[in-house]
Amino acid sequence: MKGFTILEDLPLEERRKYLDSLKKPCHIMMNENDHYYKIEYSNRFTMNENLVTYIQVEDIIKVRLLDYNASNLQFDVFVVKNEIKNGLDFFPNVYRGIIDQMTKIKDHIVCSVDSYGTVVKVFNAEDISRKWQNLKKNLINNPEISKIIKEDDLRKLLEAGDKEYSPDGIVITSEMNQSIAFSAFFTGFMDMRNSIVKRTYLSSIFPKSKIDVKLQISEEYTENETVTYSLTQKDVDIDENNYKKMFLKNYYFLNEKFEKFQLEYLCLNTIDVNSKWLISNRFTISEKINNSLNNLIICEIDKISNYG
Repeated sequence: MKGFTILEDLPLEERRKYLDSLKKPCHIMMNENDHYYKIEYSNRFTMNENLVTYIQVEDIIKVRLLDYNASNLQFDVFVVKNEIKNGLDFFPNVYRGIIDQMTKIKDHIVCSVDSYGTVVKVFNAEDISRKWQNLKKNLINNPEISKIIKEDDLRKLLEAGDKEYSPDGIVITSEMNQSIAFSAFFTGFMDMRNSIVKRTYLSSIFPKSKIDVKLQISEEYTENETVTYSLTQKDVDIDENNYKKMFLKNYYFLNEKFEKFQLEYLCLNTIDVNSKWLISNRFTISEKINNSLNNLIICEIDKISNYG
């Protein structure tokens, strides 16, 4: 059995230290303090250089590392502030209050993240589901709602809520990985010793279509006890035939042939060398079709000393 550690052969204290060493990963240090981050997110879609939609959101989140093992980190994430500065203009006023209430249901998330920065489980999905059920009852029993929202629209809204806030947490987990803000944030806690990682995004130009991106990680520079890593696309995998069909169907009025799809991805993570906690993140992802359609997403994340 040379080369293997036999627990029974170790004294009790050494056995405990050995088990602790297996639990502790090298890419982050346990820190029971709350950490605050400011997240600024924007999504800009243009057609022939004319602005079509523009979304701008600012969040403040409070994060604490609850536990960890060799493969996963468990985080407690609380959204302290959520401000949608642009993007609700196309919603009728009556829906904006409901959207705000539905968003606040997910203000508190307890989740585990693997060494690739992917959310693998939401632990408090049942609590989130109970919050939704309470809101759902209020919507159904509020006589004013039926005056301002059509019955069929309300039914669709409730069905969507039931799916999104199901107790198993499957949809919420998927949403967190599809969320540019959370996805960018958790890349700051991946094991940077991974040279290649994979990410799947939903296209902003064709929202139901997936884009598989293989990312290459490289160390850029070290300065003032910080290290900055870059994540850039190595390979991009899309169903180009399907994109061509959707382009000709959805954007027929452009009177253009589908020539090419381009994706540009860049993520810069600056990490504290000692604690391995994220200091800042600069994330951009751009989708282009021909020279006509362009969707640009920018996400900037900065650690702040405190809030409130």
